[in-house]
Amino acid sequence: MAGFDVVVAGGRVIDPETGLDRIGDVGIGGGSIAAVSASPLPGRVRLDAAGLVVAPGFIDLHSHAQTVPSLRMQALDGVTTALELEAGGYPLAAAYQAADDEGRPINYGFAASWIGARLAVLEGAQLDGSFAAIAAAMGGPGWRGLVDGPTAAGILGEVDAELGEGGLGIGLMPGYAPESNREEYLAMAALAAGRGVPTYSHVRHGHAREPGSCVEGVGELVQVAAMTGAHMHLCHVNSTGWRRAPELLELLGRAKGFGLRLSTEMYPWGAASTVMGAPFLDPANLDHTGIGPQDMFDATRGRRVRDLEDLAAIRRETPGDIGVFHFLDETAGDDLAVLDNVLAHPDVAVATDAIPYLREGRPVQGEVWPLPGDALAHPRLAGTFCRVLRQVRERRVLTLPEAIRRMTLVPAQVVEAAAPDARRKGRLQPGRDADLVAFDPDTVTEAATYDDPRAPSRGMRHVLVGGVPLVRDGRLDTTVLPGRPLRGHGR
Repeated sequence: MAGFDVVVAGGRVIDPETGLDRIGDVGIGGGSIAAVSASPLPGRVRLDAAGLVVAPGFIDLHSHAQTVPSLRMQALDGVTTALELEAGGYPLAAAYQAADDEGRPINYGFAASWIGARLAVLEGAQLDGSFAAIAAAMGGPGWRGLVDGPTAAGILGEVDAELGEGGLGIGLMPGYAPESNREEYLAMAALAAGRGVPTYSHVRHGHAREPGSCVEGVGELVQVAAMTGAHMHLCHVNSTGWRRAPELLELLGRAKGFGLRLSTEMYPWGAASTVMGAPFLDPANLDHTGIGPQDMFDATRGRRVRDLEDLAAIRRETPGDIGVFHFLDETAGDDLAVLDNVLAHPDVAVATDAIPYLREGRPVQGEVWPLPGDALAHPRLAGTFCRVLRQVRERRVLTLPEAIRRMTLVPAQVVEAAAPDARRKGRLQPGRDADLVAFDPDTVTEAATYDDPRAPSRGMRHVLVGGVPLVRDGRLDTTVLPGRPLRGHGR
């Protein structure tokens, strides 16, 4: 028998779809899994996985960090596919072309961008497909408000055309334009339902107190799902609901019981990151959030926010600055229990909401490795998935096979109606894509912190993308860029 291209040998092989959990070899050929065997397999390249867990590569539904250095750091966290679904890419063709031209270490894909379409139609913004361009343009006031019927129809038509370019659904962010038309949100969901693709929503309201609380925001999402039949995916339920996140999950669970198509995701951190100009960070609204300026760090400027006057100045002068703000105390038992409860809730996917590393206010891009010592980001970029694995080991929040399912099969199933090729991901079976990880379950952990967000995760021994070893024996290979695009069926 001829040898396979690569054999991952002697590990504990876990497939979340079939329930396979046994010691064996995985044979890879032509970028796909060719065999899973309890007996040794011959291979031209053998990767020792004895004592390791071998699983499908992790799928991040929510990564704005679409730059080569940031995606390399995600690979060291076990991520083999990182998708920009909440903000999306606009123009979509430019987003895919830029990634194709430069190359990517891991697989990538983009949703059609409602915000991008609004910025283009209402402000004439010249966007290049990147999140950085969208974030910079979001500071303008002209795109956020109500529009008349013909203008709304123009925005809808623009998003529909973007789905025709292969968008993985529609990224909807009314939380950054809370005064925008509710009818427009409904029409976008109806478009998604007609196209057979999901929407990915940052809901209209995100703070804890009434009126206009996160419960109202998620209630709108549920209402729209009921009215249109669309699959509505709620982004980052943890930083939407804060201490009320368990309440939101109960709402989603009851709605799913009536047959609505709903899904959600979380990241296991007590701090979020977004543009400083976000409406819910308005100084006038902070008393509704339970946080203050002392809880905010402006990563673009590289310093903490001093007071309300300083916050107002930042929002006025550079509203596109990327900030980190703490909404839960990770050292407090009650707040840590909130994150544990969210993760333990059935079928919640793991996703990072990562924003790319910044240096002097600009994304770190190109062939830059290792990262500069002054590169800044939220530690969720580098450590979300391995942090979950550590929590599984130390606090038994989930079983290990269930945690793997949340990071692989569950996110693949969210996008596979839009992208049939997603059915080849998130599984460890013959005929599926050879996106694999092998990690030490006894030592795997995040190393990134708020003070040092550049520290790569530890314990991820091998990471393969399309059968190509990207991480081998814990070392990142910067000479290969095996990532491939995931596109929607509309194209």
